Amino acid sequence: MGTEGDFLEVNYKRIAHNIKNLRKHYHMTQAQLAEKLDMDTHYYSVIERADTPNRNFTLEKVLTACHIFNCTPNDIIGTDFKSNNQNREFLMDKISQKIDDMSEHQLNIVLAYIDKIIPLM
Repeated sequence: MGTEGDFLEVNYKRIAHNIKNLRKHYHMTQAQLAEKLDMDTHYYSVIERADTPNRNFTLEKVLTACHIFNCTPNDIIGTDFKSNNQNREFLMDKISQKIDDMSEHQLNIVLAYIDKIIPLM
């Protein structure tokens, strides 16, 4: 976590990375997401590239994206407000909640997928 003076500093590269990953996860093009966010496609692409700080990706746009992707603002903005250990616990709880109601077959599929992606990380 930063010092008190940079507590509210926005990490535009993190936002760009997160929004791009969500868009790709939902198999959307930049043009499709730009339309849903009521933005020009070129303007949206600037946000994803994070070439320059983009202070015009407003809270309204973040909340609209949250609705589109069924996620929380933190999934888009990503914060450093938790320690690494707290964040790990939070993520483990989130994963646990997602898999609690899965069948044995579904759990085996998830395990196979994890086994395939871990070497790529």
